[in-house]
Amino acid sequence: MTVVAGREEKERLLLVAAIGDPGDAEEAYRRWRATVDLQELEGASIRVLPLLAARAEAADDHPVNSQVAKVVRFSWLKSQLLVTRLLPSIQALVAADIPVMLTKGAAVVHHTHGKLHLRPMNDLDVAVPRGRAGPAASLLVRRGLLAPDLPARARGAAIFDHVHAVAFTDPESQAELDLHWQVVHGSLHRTASDEFWARSTDGDLRGTPVRVLAPEDTLVQVMAHGQRWNVDRPLVWITDAALLLRGRSDVDWELVADVSARHRVADVTADGLAILRGLAPSLVPERLPRSLRPRRRTDAARLEHWREFERRTVAPGRRPHPRDLLAYARESLAFDHPRELPGLARWWAGGRRRGLRPATEATGLPPLAAGDGVDFTAGGRGQLLLGPGWWAPDHYGCWSRGRECVLDVPLSATLAPRAELRLELVPMVGGPVREQRVTVFRDGLPLVTWRFATWQEESRVLEIPIMAEDGVARLRFVVGARISPAAAGAGADHRPVGFALRTLVVNRV
Repeated sequence: MTVVAGREEKERLLLVAAIGDPGDAEEAYRRWRATVDLQELEGASIRVLPLLAARAEAADDHPVNSQVAKVVRFSWLKSQLLVTRLLPSIQALVAADIPVMLTKGAAVVHHTHGKLHLRPMNDLDVAVPRGRAGPAASLLVRRGLLAPDLPARARGAAIFDHVHAVAFTDPESQAELDLHWQVVHGSLHRTASDEFWARSTDGDLRGTPVRVLAPEDTLVQVMAHGQRWNVDRPLVWITDAALLLRGRSDVDWELVADVSARHRVADVTADGLAILRGLAPSLVPERLPRSLRPRRRTDAARLEHWREFERRTVAPGRRPHPRDLLAYARESLAFDHPRELPGLARWWAGGRRRGLRPATEATGLPPLAAGDGVDFTAGGRGQLLLGPGWWAPDHYGCWSRGRECVLDVPLSATLAPRAELRLELVPMVGGPVREQRVTVFRDGLPLVTWRFATWQEESRVLEIPIMAEDGVARLRFVVGARISPAAAGAGADHRPVGFALRTLVVNRV
């Protein structure tokens, strides 16, 4: 991995000029200044400018000093307004006896003595204990904050097991509060963040008592998030890490190594430290614990699904047990109980040509009649129809998680003799997956195979025979290839998916 993979050389020069060692930084600043137009700077590059203030002043560079001053004033004011708008919500959480911990950018600011002008914030990241995430989310919704990825009934929602945080937005100011219940992105076991709370320190946010993520833990968090979950903004995590390390000789590198290894991000941390050493050798010691030293990587594409499952369900530092393999099989192959496995095994061995036991349980929705529709986004009723094999619904829809996934659709007898099910879905296509294939079965019998060549919303139709009484059609989808949006070039999410289900509309043929 390189510091600016796919980036221009001027961004590397900007980083060296901002955080590099004196000799290298001065030369990088001279070269960067000769090739850049200050009026054309945008995005993350602008956020690095405050770190250039000392360099520009030493070079008597008035244009850069003037631009830096503008950025410092604007970013300081924006960060102050952000905190002003969101502070009442933080105070409400504290008043409800829900502990609050500053993380990411807010923790970086705290550990750098509150210098907001050096670290502008576009959002405020806070964490609450995993067991209080549901009540905290419900409280924020009652206060008027919007969270499109959150289901209407937050408490006990599956999303708390599938992701690390949810973004809330103040509708008036558009100020964003990111509510975390897991600290290290991707380490989602229920107990994963307990140790971070134990090591957190006292702090305050404008007089409101809060906890603050410890410096070493903050370092691991910003590097893991910046490289795995926010790959389009490398300048931000690099400058965050540099701010945390600058001028410090008391970093507990053994703790950094231990946390990274137990939360299964040691390779990411090692890569990040190698990048920092290349930009500013004085920030990273020459001798590091073994797990933080760069090493040759093997192609782990075939293990991507298992590693994602392990980070989500196996406690940090624990080796997987045989029962974890069974749980992985249940997720991947879409069955609820081990007693279903023999029947499914015979079905797979027979080439998926024989029938399976039809669904008999109620779905939570009344039978769908002609014209009825179901929405599979976080706020819709579609999640009541989801069987095993799906991720939690979000604002976009519901993504398939397993190699197979199940959907139980209650259908009214008034649709007889045949019902038409029109599904709006989005296949995950990109990177190594040039074509996505989805085969649909009803009660184990094949209906149709869909093929997709592009990543865009499409409408597909199923026709299903209807009996003379209300019933449930159990649809089983077999996905040809699962790939993460990150690997497909469609985002930074590393969860493997096949397709997203967005809406379902029923009619009579």
